[in-house]
Amino acid sequence: MPVFIGKGRYLYTSTYSGGDAYLFVVDAQSCKTLWQSPDMEGDAVRTHDGFFLPGEGHVAIKLDYLPTIAP
Repeated sequence: MPVFIGKGRYLYTSTYSGGDAYLFVVDAQSCKTLWQSPDMEGDAVRTHDGFFLPGEGHVAIKLDYLPTIAP
């Protein structure tokens, strides 16, 4: 189940396998993976302007609804 849907097109979804956890952005029109987070150390947490990825930091969602890892 998506954790966030941007512009009705970009599905943000997390996956878990064993000790590995990732946040993905999938284009619902083309079914292409547009972005994959680094391996996280827990669940992604939604913030007012993106996500917090445990062990990685903040990921901002830009105006085009695509992510960028904040420095």
